[in-house]
Amino acid sequence: MGEDTNYEKLECRLKSFEQWRFMTDPQKLANAGFNATGYHDIVRCFACGLGLRYMIPEDDPLIEHKKHGPPTCPFLTKMSGDNQKEDIEDNGASVLTNDKAGKMDELSDLEEENVRLKERTTCKVCRESPAIVLLLPCSHLAACVQCGPSLTVCPVCERKVVESVKTFLG
Repeated sequence: MGEDTNYEKLECRLKSFEQWRFMTDPQKLANAGFNATGYHDIVRCFACGLGLRYMIPEDDPLIEHKKHGPPTCPFLTKMSGDNQKEDIEDNGASVLTNDKAGKMDELSDLEEENVRLKERTTCKVCRESPAIVLLLPCSHLAACVQCGPSLTVCPVCERKVVESVKTFLG
């Protein structure tokens, strides 16, 4: 890495990517607070120390930082503060906005993902209890303890069930 390693400065973070040979965009990584560590494709946030690797070009480093980093990361906190703008209403009152539409979209996306995850982990027979019975040989986690033993055919793929195994998630 360079002699000036004050990674608070964007230029220094960008300089750390001079030998970068991976497909993830160094500019996006540096803008998200990351610098190259010099070891494989590992990047690290200068502020909170979060390390990431195995990123693909489609990954958004800032989203990954928010998803995996601590909520107290000084870099992310400063960035969210910079995104806040003061809007002056017609009556002269000052209102602090934080891109509410974006947050509502994000909340809606999270709620949809939560519904999808609950559907994936719910018994495919009774649709009430958690699916913790693994059906073999197809390997679908598709039934609860009450419904699993009576199944002869997998409710997902309709293959014959040879054996069922109770799993423990957690």
